[in-house]
Amino acid sequence: MPPAPPEEGVTAAPLPPPEPAMRPTEEVDAPREDMVPNPLREPPATAQGGRKPAGPAVPQGQPQRGGWVQMGTATLHVLDKINARGATLTVKVGESGRFGTLEIAVRGCFVRTPDRPADATALLAIEDTRVAKQAFNGWMVKSAPYMSMLAHPIYDVRVTGCAS
Repeated sequence: MPPAPPEEGVTAAPLPPPEPAMRPTEEVDAPREDMVPNPLREPPATAQGGRKPAGPAVPQGQPQRGGWVQMGTATLHVLDKINARGATLTVKVGESGRFGTLEIAVRGCFVRTPDRPADATALLAIEDTRVAKQAFNGWMVKSAPYMSMLAHPIYDVRVTGCAS
């Protein structure tokens, strides 16, 4: 069946081509202030004389950019989904904890300042020693575990908090 002719007084005209995609501004390209500071990308601070300080470049427990405070330990909840066995691990930043065949290294742990909504995030490197393969490397956020999670057939790991 052929299309019906346009009604009287209605004209048909093609739409104009879409405008070219706009280049994001430098403000959009710049990191957002509320992002979690990445301790692996922070430039190392130097003490007088050009030497690196013995301790961390950022004092623990002091507010960082975006309202995050660096803490000394991460609290993780680990679950063995096959045997329904769970455990809470408290691991110091820079050290590793073990659960089953998982080796969990904590590289950083941050909490929000009291004037912001409560949250915690940890930078983790998780390796399955049974297969000698890195299972996860990145940030896990307490308030949004679905955004960045360990994809493992046996284990589940979640950040539950950070402490000093």
